[in-house]
Amino acid sequence: MRKVYFMVIAALLLGCLVSMSSFADGNMLRVRAAGQFAGNQSFTAVTTANFAVSTGFSMGAEGLIGITRNFQLGAGLEYQLGRTITASGVTGTFEFLPIYGVVRVPFDIGSVQPYLVGRIGYGLWSGDTAYAGGISLNGGLFYAGGGGVDFRFGNLAVFGEAAYSVNNGSYTSLGVNVDTSYTRLDVSAGLSISL
Repeated sequence: MRKVYFMVIAALLLGCLVSMSSFADGNMLRVRAAGQFAGNQSFTAVTTANFAVSTGFSMGAEGLIGITRNFQLGAGLEYQLGRTITASGVTGTFEFLPIYGVVRVPFDIGSVQPYLVGRIGYGLWSGDTAYAGGISLNGGLFYAGGGGVDFRFGNLAVFGEAAYSVNNGSYTSLGVNVDTSYTRLDVSAGLSISL
C-alpha cells in the first residue's frame, strides 16, 4: 500500500512541475518538515471520546503557480509519520497521508515575506493492528489554515510556518458508524525554490 502512496506522490509532484511551466511569475516548489503538537483525536458514535496524541512529525511538498503577484494556487501532499495514542491501556500507532489543494497569499514587502496559507483535500488514514484492530479505516476531509514568513535569498527561501490542521475519517464497528477528527498545531520549517 505504501508503494501506491509514493507513486501517487511522485505523479502529483511531476504534474505540478509540468503545469508550472505555462505560468511566468510566482511559481515555486516548497518542501517542509513539521512538528505536530497539542494533538487530540476524538471519536464520535453516540457520544464523543477524546484522546491525547503523541507529538508527531511530517514531511511535505507543494507545487505552486503564481496567478497574480499576491495569489498562488497549487497542490501538495504530506506524509505524517506514525504517532501513538493510548486508549483503555492499549497503545497503537496511526498515520494520515493528506493530498490537497493549497492557496497561498504572500505579502510582497522585500526579502522578508509574510504569507497566509490554506489547504483542503483528502487524507488517507491507516493504523497498526493495535490501533485499528482489523477494522477498515476510511480517510476523509483534510483542512488547514495558518501563516508563515519566507526569508528570501534570490530564487531560494527558507521559511517558518504555523497552521491549525484537521484530518477526518470514519470506520464501522459492530454496525455502528464512528467518525473521528485528529486536530493539531503544525509548526514547520522548509525550503522554497522559485521556478
